[in-house]
Amino acid sequence: MSRFANYFALLGAIALSGCSSIADFSSFNQGGGGIRVLTSSDVTENRTPVDDALLCYGKALSRERGTQAPIGIGVGDVRDFTGRITDTDGAPVTQGAGLMVYSALASLGSGVRIHERLDPRIAELELGYIDRQRLGDGRMHEVTPGADPAPWIPYLGGSILQSDYYIVGGVTELNHSIATGGAEFSIGGIGARTRFIVINVAVDLRIVNTQNLVVEHAVSLQKQVIGKEIDSDVFRFFGTRLFDVKAGGRMTEPLQMAVRSVLQLATLDLLETVSGVRNEACVTQVQPGMERGLSRPSGLPASRSWPPDGGTAVSAAIAREAREKDAAKRKVAREGNGAATPTPATTPTKTSDATPPELPADTGAVVVGAATNSDAAAGVWQRLRESHSQLFNGVRADMVSVNREGGPFLVVVQHPRTAAAEFCETAQAAGIECAVAPPEVLAARALARRSP
Repeated sequence: MSRFANYFALLGAIALSGCSSIADFSSFNQGGGGIRVLTSSDVTENRTPVDDALLCYGKALSRERGTQAPIGIGVGDVRDFTGRITDTDGAPVTQGAGLMVYSALASLGSGVRIHERLDPRIAELELGYIDRQRLGDGRMHEVTPGADPAPWIPYLGGSILQSDYYIVGGVTELNHSIATGGAEFSIGGIGARTRFIVINVAVDLRIVNTQNLVVEHAVSLQKQVIGKEIDSDVFRFFGTRLFDVKAGGRMTEPLQMAVRSVLQLATLDLLETVSGVRNEACVTQVQPGMERGLSRPSGLPASRSWPPDGGTAVSAAIAREAREKDAAKRKVAREGNGAATPTPATTPTKTSDATPPELPADTGAVVVGAATNSDAAAGVWQRLRESHSQLFNGVRADMVSVNREGGPFLVVVQHPRTAAAEFCETAQAAGIECAVAPPEVLAARALARRSP
């Protein structure tokens, strides 16, 4: 009996030590004379098995798109549509699926520009303060030419960048107990059992063109989640002593990690459609057996390219001249009919008065603003000149458009003696968004200048 007692006591000690070795516990003093609290593992990155595919695809985006502008993407309402609520634990599926999509996009690096659309309340509040002349940055600003500097930030329209696409959708399925099973045996009060359960979760996402609300692609993906349990126990008398020893373990794949993984792969599929960069090589690294038999759009969508093609560029000044000629014709017609003649509105000039007609091309050019039409672009340029007159003194400005129907327009400026990169550094130090104009924009500007 003593031999059996020692054996089962040892078994119990091993089982207990195995359970406690899952984590090395320690304590931490939070201060204030309180008791020490229990702590275990360090804070780490929240990783999933799909992370390597995201990193791989981010590198592919940067490599294959080259100098093209990053794809601007926002995230809308991505939430739990399963409707499952329990009395004890609440919603079993995360209510932060949209935040997971944001994190997936951020893992792609510089090939994607993320736009905040899920919670813009702070930005909208501060824009309201600016509009009411209540928001400052600790500096004095020249709000209007000739006026005393003011402590508030001047309102400049068009400061919020538009997105190209946005992602919406949600978690649409949570199916419990799609498979269960196990085995159990017991002999003379000594037994063991094993059990498993399988559930699955599915998401449906779509990516929408922000400009025309066309759904470029929609995807539905699912993942199975497995839980398993192993137990052993001894319950019997040895002589006059009763021994009751239990040992076992239970492991379940984290449900929310499964949701995150499916959202990450769905995001990769959506980006493949709008970027034209295939993701299969990256996905198969982490999901070699993933079936990809459903219809999937290929290539870039038929939408307006950016930066503008040099073969379709037109100067904003030309667009204004055409409207002015049309307005003059209507004026003559009205005068002939005895109608009242309105006072023509003045239009900001395209070129600074102090700028010579031609500037050396080797200094390059920079983009300092954009607008949806030529008048708005001219207004952006006029406000930049008024608020930063010293910086833009002696530069030449062109408004370069994508097409002859009126926009959108880039505000492209060139300094006669300062290189583009150096000029951008100075502009950015003054709080102006500035980027060196790529070759496509320079070609578009050159064509616009040659236009009759």
